[in-house]
Amino acid sequence: MQTVASALAGHGGVCMPASALLKEALASHGVLSTLQKGYLLIPEDQMAFRHVWVDADGLVLDIGTRVAITTAQMGGVSEGYTADSFRVSTDIPSGYELASADQDDVLPVWDLYHSDASQFWSGAPQRLQRIRAQLLGYTGRRAL
Repeated sequence: MQTVASALAGHGGVCMPASALLKEALASHGVLSTLQKGYLLIPEDQMAFRHVWVDADGLVLDIGTRVAITTAQMGGVSEGYTADSFRVSTDIPSGYELASADQDDVLPVWDLYHSDASQFWSGAPQRLQRIRAQLLGYTGRRAL
């Protein structure tokens, strides 16, 4: 997981590329899903972070948070958070504070993916491109 997380870092944080990978993997198996843009909420701290997840017919698939938690645990930096410590929302609830300073890379990468997925992937780190190719079963042919 550390290799995956480090490959994801810097290309929309963890949530955008991880969610895009999951969406494309689901599509390769005929499962329709959409990327959802909104906020990761930490009720305990009343904080909201820009976030992206996959919605498959109302089912929230938040792989970005799971990758981040796993990476933190592997690095010994876990603060006791689990996936149940968070919620996702398309709006910031009253009383929550937006912590956007370290999340500003999510929106431009979201826009790039939706306007030109090919450019999104070609600009991704090589390790992320390899992970995508392996995940989707590409063998020498050009990925999207």
